[in-house]
Amino acid sequence: MRIILQQILSAKPMPITVEANGTVVQENVLMLVFANTREFGNGAIISPGSAPDDGLAELQVVRKPGLLGLVRAFYDIYTGGALRSPHISSIVTDRALVRQPDVIAHMDGEPVEVGKEVRFRLEAKKLWVVR
Repeated sequence: MRIILQQILSAKPMPITVEANGTVVQENVLMLVFANTREFGNGAIISPGSAPDDGLAELQVVRKPGLLGLVRAFYDIYTGGALRSPHISSIVTDRALVRQPDVIAHMDGEPVEVGKEVRFRLEAKKLWVVR
């Protein structure tokens, strides 16, 4: 837990632009989570309304909280109330374009090079795997 707190508190927020549903959102974020299931990992419920087969993703925009806000955010995430947190907002969509200053992202916790522009699309009840 100490390492997680140190990493989050020392992280520099990253400016991103998200285009989805005909709107543009610009934020400085700790992370942007493309969720099509409820759990983020280790029992953390980042997206309580997500369903893996509905063709929609919940893009969870997570802004960096201070220390007290971080404690509250952890409580909210581990009790299923992530969307109660003032540091998390959700964009529900089936497609999005994200622009970021870096080329690295994490997929299921593993760092991958994705580029500075990421296009995302989901379709209901379909799975397309690219190797």
